[in-house]
Amino acid sequence: MVSLVRYRTDGNCLIRIMRTVPDTGVSQDIFNVTDRATESTVKGNWQGDLVQWWGYSKEHGWVVLDRTVPCNAPSLGVDLLFLRCRDATMFSEKRERWLPPHYRFAPNHILDLAPADADAATVELAGLRARWPEFERAIQLVHQVKEERLEAVRLEEEKARKRTATESRKQLAAAKA
Repeated sequence: MVSLVRYRTDGNCLIRIMRTVPDTGVSQDIFNVTDRATESTVKGNWQGDLVQWWGYSKEHGWVVLDRTVPCNAPSLGVDLLFLRCRDATMFSEKRERWLPPHYRFAPNHILDLAPADADAATVELAGLRARWPEFERAIQLVHQVKEERLEAVRLEEEKARKRTATESRKQLAAAKA
């Protein structure tokens, strides 16, 4: 039996998924996370404990959203950058699609599964969560490359603007002479 326990403590929401072993009746934590989407998080302090959003998509399977990536900040109007866990591939998604049925928060997805499927999904998710350091490196690498490309484009645009200004000054000087 899988059950969800969700309660607020200190302004945060603690989300726990527990499995009760049928033979013994003992409960085990299989997913435990404190959601820090509180006022301080919204105001920009999100280097706290929870920087990952784990979810499930029918199209992509298990996905993770890294909140340390600037484009994934709450309330920005830009696309989100997800990592698809099955092949460690990054993809962009419109922010408007980041809601059910397209994406489901991992605990909610697991709770809606049949018990046997929930157990299998829980084990799979636990394995993926253990790979977080590997996924985090991939996310940061993609983000770094993207930032470097944007900086290169910005520098090229600045050079082109300076060339245009220099040519305009030369033409103006030639016209006065």
